[in-house]
This record gives sequence, structure tokens and C-alpha cells, in this order.
Amino acid sequence: PEGSLKKSNFDYRAFSNLDFYCYDPVYDLAGLATELELASIKANLPANLAARQLKKEYEALTGEAVSEERWLLYSWVSYLARNHNPALEKQSPEMTRGLARSFQTYYASVYFADLEPGTSAKGTLCALDVDGVLETGKFGFPALSPASASALRALIRHGYRPVLVTGRSLAEVRERCYNYRLSGGVAEYGGVIYNHRTGETHELLNESERASLQELRHVLSTMEGVYLDSDYRVAVRAYHLRPSGRRHGLSSEEVNTALDRSGTTGLIRSIPGYNQTDFMVVGIDKGTGLREMLAAFEPEARTGEQPAVAFAVGDTLADLPMLRMASQAWAPGHAAANMKNEPVRVTRQAFQAGLKQATAELLGHQPGHCAICRVVPHSDETQQLLGLLEVMDSSKAGKARHALLQLLRLDSSAKYNR
Repeated sequence: PEGSLKKSNFDYRAFSNLDFYCYDPVYDLAGLATELELASIKANLPANLAARQLKKEYEALTGEAVSEERWLLYSWVSYLARNHNPALEKQSPEMTRGLARSFQTYYASVYFADLEPGTSAKGTLCALDVDGVLETGKFGFPALSPASASALRALIRHGYRPVLVTGRSLAEVRERCYNYRLSGGVAEYGGVIYNHRTGETHELLNESERASLQELRHVLSTMEGVYLDSDYRVAVRAYHLRPSGRRHGLSSEEVNTALDRSGTTGLIRSIPGYNQTDFMVVGIDKGTGLREMLAAFEPEARTGEQPAVAFAVGDTLADLPMLRMASQAWAPGHAAANMKNEPVRVTRQAFQAGLKQATAELLGHQPGHCAICRVVPHSDETQQLLGLLEVMDSSKAGKARHALLQLLRLDSSAKYNR
């Protein structure tokens, strides 16, 4: 029928030796959703609603339920297939963002589906960094782990108000607030705050500061091999691309050259990251943004008082202004060197497992281990995938233990199904 979608060639995506293939029609559908999502990312648009609707329409037409695990894995393979095919681009920033969106949607379905939007709109503030705390890029793109997802859910269910305080772009904060049921966040190192309840944003820079960053942006754009992230509307994110498509940051010489040529030395500071180099004006940081956010969320807050931040977790020097505002300030174990001589407690475990450990200290029990924050029972399929994803939270010895447990679980499941 006119206006409907159909697969034009039966062998498309199925028989090329340059591609992955699968006879399941849901794989084709997930591939189409991937194309739609990539198109929306390249156009700087929010998550593609049509891509999300494809699965629901298929289920309605066929009467067949498609599990979230099946959809996630097919989507993941669809992205990987683009890397595998030399006729298509290597892993681009858009593909990394698309994979991140896929996992955000999956974790939302498993850990946050029973939470109403705006659930965390009230309650004592908890400030969480994203990279290295809530998410890591161990799979080549940023994603939650079962540990951080359960910690975030537990905070919300116990009446706290988690907000993101991050160097990531406003667009990335917005989509995480939607998927993780959060009320807002501080983006781009304090340069802009976002209220998810109202959709309002507020930039903290004045005209002179915006002009300085724009001049720096222009200079960086003329430097050989330097790319700029177009998602950033306030801060500047610059990086190089390796042949694999992975990002890496600028050298100190390149940073100094860019600041000198733009005439912004002393006005703008550089912030080295895991895979990039960021720039923000001197005088605005995560603490500045967090204070502005609290004032925007709670206008009745008395001017000059320290914001009531109950709990904060960060892992870099850029997080210190935020951490110093919290009654309980924590850092995951991998950040111990950054927190010397600071009033910050360091967990024994690293990354997302560290966030879970800090959350357990705050709540007095492990996230998910009480009637309030317990997750709705998972299907066998969900438990199997989450069991594999838990490897992200394990030490080297723990990875081997998790692998053995998963093999035993799969073997038991296979025997039962026989």
C-alpha cells in the first residue's frame, strides 16, 4: 500500500561476504531503525520516534513480542555491520552516539520503566558525573552498567533527586534525562543548565565569554587534523580521529597554540578528557552550574547559602567544584590520585561499581536489595544479558568468575529447556 514500508530486495543485508547476516526479519527492522537513528543524529535531532515505533508496529501486526534483548543485540550488530563493511564509514561520532542511545533505551526498559517521568523532580539533590562514574566506554561507546543502573534507580526510589553534572553536551544530557527519568542536569562543564520538567535551558556565559569561545572554535577549526563536536553549543570539544574512528585528545602544544592564536590565554582553560580536549571559560565550572541549577529548580532558595547537595560522585579534577558542595563526596577507586588532600571518600571499587558502593553507603544497603528499590523480576533472557553486562563492573579475577557463572547458567537453562 502507498505510504507503507517494504523490503525491496530479498537478499539485501543477507548474503554479502562483507556484511553480517541473519534470516530473522526483526534484524532487518532493527537495521532500518539504525538508519533512521543515524539520520536524526547527523541532523542534530532528538531520538527518532519513528525508529522507536517500528518495533511496536511490528509487534502489533504480527502478534509476536520482540524482547528488548533481541532488539538491542540486533541494533548493536547493525551498527557493527557498518564497521565491518569497508564500503561504509568507520566508527563515526554519530555511530558512537547511536550505540549509546540504544543502550540508554535498553536500560530504561529494564531499570526505569516503572518510574513515571518526573519521579525524581523532588527530593534532596544528588550530583553525578557521567563519564567514568555513571557510564564508561568499555564497549567503544558510553553506557550504563547493571551496577550504575541499579544505583541510579535506588537513589530515585529512595526519594533523592539525581542530576547529571557533566562535560557532555546539552543534547546528550537531554536524552539521558529522558531515558533515566531525571529532572535535569548541568552540561558542558557548567556552561548550560537544563530543566527536564519544563524543557528550559539557561546559559551562564556573557557575550564577551561567548565571543572568546567562538574565536577559539574558529582557530581550532583551521588546525590540521582537529575535529570539533558540533553538538556543543557553549563549551568547545576538540579531538583527533584515529584510523579506527576512535577519538583522542589534543597535545599540550596544540592546546597552547590554539589559545595563543585566538588571544584567549588566561580567559579560557583546557580540560583534558578520556578521548578529547574540552575548553570552557575561566570562572565557570561544574560547581557554578550546580548552584545555578539549584536556584533555577528552587527559586525560594536563599541567596548566598550553600546548595543542599546530599551526595556527589565524580572522578576527575573538573569534578572537584561539584564534590566540594556535597555533604557526602565520593570518587570511584580509579580516581584516587585525583582526590589527594580533598575531602572526598574514595571507594574500593572503580567506575560504576564504585558508584554502586558509594550509593550503598548512603542508603545503608546495596541498591536493589530492599522492597523500595528492588527491580521488577527479570525474564530469563534479561537475566542472561545482564549477567554478561555485569562483566563491565568486575575486576580481572571477577571477570573470570562472571564468565564461569554465565556458562553454568546457560548450561542449566539449556538442560531445563530440553
